[in-house]
Amino acid sequence: MSASNHRAGVAWQYDAFISYSNKDGADFAWTLHERLKSDGIKCFIDKHPYDLLPTTSFPHEIASAVVTSRYLIIVLTPGYCDSAWTQKELGVFFADKDAAKERVIVLYVFEVVDMPPLLRDIQFIECHKAENYEPAYQATRRVLAIPWSPGRDGAWSPTPFGLMQPRLGKRFVGREHDLIELHKRLFGGHQSCVAVEGMPGVGKTQLAIEYAHLHSGDYPGGVFWIDAEHTPRLAAFRTIAGWACVPWLEGEKENTQIQTFWRELADRPRSLIVLDNFPEVTHGAEYLAIRPWLPPGGDIHVLVTSRRCLTDTLPLLIQPLDKEAGLLLLTADSLPPSEVEVRAAYDIVDELGCLPLALEIVRAYVQRHQSISFKEYRDILLTGTCQQK
Repeated sequence: MSASNHRAGVAWQYDAFISYSNKDGADFAWTLHERLKSDGIKCFIDKHPYDLLPTTSFPHEIASAVVTSRYLIIVLTPGYCDSAWTQKELGVFFADKDAAKERVIVLYVFEVVDMPPLLRDIQFIECHKAENYEPAYQATRRVLAIPWSPGRDGAWSPTPFGLMQPRLGKRFVGREHDLIELHKRLFGGHQSCVAVEGMPGVGKTQLAIEYAHLHSGDYPGGVFWIDAEHTPRLAAFRTIAGWACVPWLEGEKENTQIQTFWRELADRPRSLIVLDNFPEVTHGAEYLAIRPWLPPGGDIHVLVTSRRCLTDTLPLLIQPLDKEAGLLLLTADSLPPSEVEVRAAYDIVDELGCLPLALEIVRAYVQRHQSISFKEYRDILLTGTCQQK
């Protein structure tokens, strides 16, 4: 890959700068560097056996490499958040007026509780388990890929992986059947658009996230995530075009732009577009139709999440979790609970209707405020008061 492209007057010297903590991310970072190097991707990685002292100046050559790298790859570990060195790297990158969050790749290697503020809205690629390593590498490779052009063998180059949200990991429970059914419907051959439907908080978005990560290898043309509630249709298509390096015809009529976009995307390998939280109504009072958002042809799958039934799609209605799955979600980060705590947790699950979003909020609250028990939270939830121990 050539790293000599220019953007806003900057001459890229590297395809990516790998930022990591020497405390707990060095092995992963250097293994990643060697593999990217073998794939022809020019990365800068610094061997820093020590952390910076508050009075130590940041090396000029490191700062220069940060500024002249097309992407910043962050190997996110607990040590990363505590390192003065990595905070300096982040500061240099985001101080550059041309830096953008779209140029940051976060590899979520170990669970991090206190996320650095600059990274809270950044797209994650989860790889904290061995089975995630290869999909994570391929996703990173796609983001760093050169623009689409026919190779010598006639094959198309990889496309970016435009997926934002990290997976829930062990907190994704009770949806195994829904995942299988979703995959069967998308690949059933009768309909390339499936709408995951259900009440608010039932877990539609998390099901879509899990599916997109789990089956990313089935979509060599890319996985593209769109916040449909807040993104107009034309802006969504233009965003996908940018991720996929599809030509966008500036100055042309809207119909011409859209037709060209779909035609170019249809010429690529199979891709997946996720339209998350498709709105119920437009700015007026009419329902927003899904049909204008769908491709006219090609091997393009569309996964929609919505609170309402959508025509022109194959629906998949998901229900609240069963009580056992709800208990697993609620107690995922807790110590083995006592019998009293288990009964209280069951009461909370029942009171909240087994809705994953509500249970996730309670789980996070109890984890953060470790002085409160499930029994105490149950009492507050049911009566508005807490009985003292």
